[in-house]
Amino acid sequence: MTSRRSLVPPQTGGLEPLVPAPRERRRLLSSSRLRRVLTLFVVALLLALSGLNFLLVSRIFGALTPKMQSDLEWKARRGAGELAHAAELGIVRADERQIESSLAGYDRDPDILAIVVTDRSGKVLATHGRPPEPEASLFSSAARSLRRMPDYYVSWVEVPSEGSPLGRVAVVVSTEQLRAADELKRNILVCVAAGGFAAFLFALLFVNAYIGPIITATQNAFERLEKTTAKALEGVRLKSEFLANTSHEIRTPMNGVLGMMELLSRTALNDKQRRYLKTLQTSASGLMSAVNDILDFSKMEAGKMELREETCRVRALVDEVTELFAARAELRGLRLEAKVDAEVPTQVEADTERVRQVLSNLVGNAVKFTETGRVTVHASVEESKGQVFQLRFEVTDTGVGIEPARQSRLFEAFSQVDGSLTRKHGGTGLGLSISKQLVALMKGRMGVISEPGEGSTFWFVLPLRRLESTGTLPLSVALMPRPLALPASPAGATRKILVAEDNAINQEVMREMLSELGYEVDVVETGLLALAALEQRAYPLVLMDCQMPELDGYEAAREIRRREGTGARIALIAVTAHAFEGERDKALSAGMDDYVTKPISASVLSAAIERWWPKALSREPAFGERPPSLPPAPPERAEVLLDPGVSRSDAVVKVFLMHVPAQVGLIGGAVAVGDDEALRSAAHRLKGSCLAIGVPRMAALCASLEAGSGDARATFDELAAAFARVERELSDQLVASDESVAS
Repeated sequence: MTSRRSLVPPQTGGLEPLVPAPRERRRLLSSSRLRRVLTLFVVALLLALSGLNFLLVSRIFGALTPKMQSDLEWKARRGAGELAHAAELGIVRADERQIESSLAGYDRDPDILAIVVTDRSGKVLATHGRPPEPEASLFSSAARSLRRMPDYYVSWVEVPSEGSPLGRVAVVVSTEQLRAADELKRNILVCVAAGGFAAFLFALLFVNAYIGPIITATQNAFERLEKTTAKALEGVRLKSEFLANTSHEIRTPMNGVLGMMELLSRTALNDKQRRYLKTLQTSASGLMSAVNDILDFSKMEAGKMELREETCRVRALVDEVTELFAARAELRGLRLEAKVDAEVPTQVEADTERVRQVLSNLVGNAVKFTETGRVTVHASVEESKGQVFQLRFEVTDTGVGIEPARQSRLFEAFSQVDGSLTRKHGGTGLGLSISKQLVALMKGRMGVISEPGEGSTFWFVLPLRRLESTGTLPLSVALMPRPLALPASPAGATRKILVAEDNAINQEVMREMLSELGYEVDVVETGLLALAALEQRAYPLVLMDCQMPELDGYEAAREIRRREGTGARIALIAVTAHAFEGERDKALSAGMDDYVTKPISASVLSAAIERWWPKALSREPAFGERPPSLPPAPPERAEVLLDPGVSRSDAVVKVFLMHVPAQVGLIGGAVAVGDDEALRSAAHRLKGSCLAIGVPRMAALCASLEAGSGDARATFDELAAAFARVERELSDQLVASDESVAS
């Protein structure tokens, strides 16, 4: 499943999102409009503030005035009553001095204008202050009542003695406080109004005399910036197109140069010529890498980078990248490790090439800049929600680490943390910048965790979608009964065969061999994928490799038989590099129908297929009827370098020469660090490749390493020497074939 997805939004395209807004849109921000808007804003703000002040002042004085009035009234009434009682003796004696002494305290109150004391006949016995009206008129109202005048309040009471009135006391209280409060309220409101008006005039002047010119200058600056930006963007576009075209024009002849150097390396050369050629190849590869970096960077700048979503096999991708750098890591004395968590789906929707590019860049940098120790590649699931999940890749090294102050510059274009190391190892300084941009365009994120002296971990996380038929469920769930597309009565049977094999070289060998025998071939890499394929279509026969990741051939065969039940049977033929005693019984007990070992000859393979083609599926053969196809075990140390009885096409040889150097490098790295488990795995993998193409001596040496017999270091040296000879002979075969075709 593949699809193309442009990294540029379809409604914009290219560099258009960076172009400033059209002139019509900018008119909304013209200087005159901004002046009017600011003026209206200031007016509205001042009106709001003035209204708020008016409201607050009115509410304050509205609550204060009644309280003041009530206090004054209370003072007039209470004062008259208290003075009548206090002045009683003085009135009886008609003693003015004693009366005045009884007025002590009240005569110091600023709110009391006057106090008048009279006898029974109305004669004034004592007066304090200046009454606002004649004394006799103060008593014109009823006793104990309050007479309210604009400027004062009057209240009087009689002074009784044994039930008879002796005299009267009147108290006059000033209302000056109320008049002052009203005046203060008016003054405050006038000040608020005047201040608001003054603020409005100042704001209007400020907007037009100061803000206005700034707005005009800013508008002019934006117009100039628009023109400058447009020119700069056009320059970037032209530069990017020029770099892309130039890089493409350089890359085309460079491909020819690299190809011719590859062909030249397969010819008869002396040591000096090979040394010169090796230098040329290294330099050309470095130049090609730089050209590719510049091309990718230019594409992204020009907005022309595209993603190609397809089926991406995560484990195969990690293996491929680690194998690519295994030999280089071994030469530097580093241990290169890879780990893929069980939760990681086998197949996802992603741009395989771009993910490989980012991961290769990180692994290459780690190997390049790590002097001792190890480099570890780890793939894990960070978060999962249904079919969508976050796939996290980490590349950890034991290098010198990076100072925090320099980490922020790592992902900048043409930026290099340590120029001396870069001059030593080479590089454009674009790798990490391109990688981060690619991750961002794939909707992911990227970063680094590093401490000086503690190494570094570069990571990136991608949001991906798992495929339905990936077989990524836990084994207990993946092996639940599901219907199989069982083959249909032989007349209408297909000529298509399913091959389950994880080794790329063996895949190519099986594909070619079966094609020559007249069969169509579908290839899957794991037992889980074989189960998924059988759910989709009917295969009369399956060739099942016994050693595969996730679910090996034995478990896959058992699950196939369990799902079949008592129905028709699919023919299963085990294919393995093991030729030990008991392997046949192991395969048959797992549910296999037959067993063949590598190297597989066309005649043996054809005979096994013919025995189990659909005509034999009408009944289940008894164990005794299954003819053994197990060849005799090869000698422990075969002396034959290339088996003359094995046919090798140019395509198979090219695949072998492409993959085996990395496999040899993995074995050497495992031997160097003493990792027995990694050694057994790598040796078994290479043994299968050697048996498939007919290289018995290398296969025997790998078998010895896999079994752990003898001196691993010495055996590996023999293996490397044997491969050097095999490589020369197979290269010569390719050259001879090319010359034959040319002639």
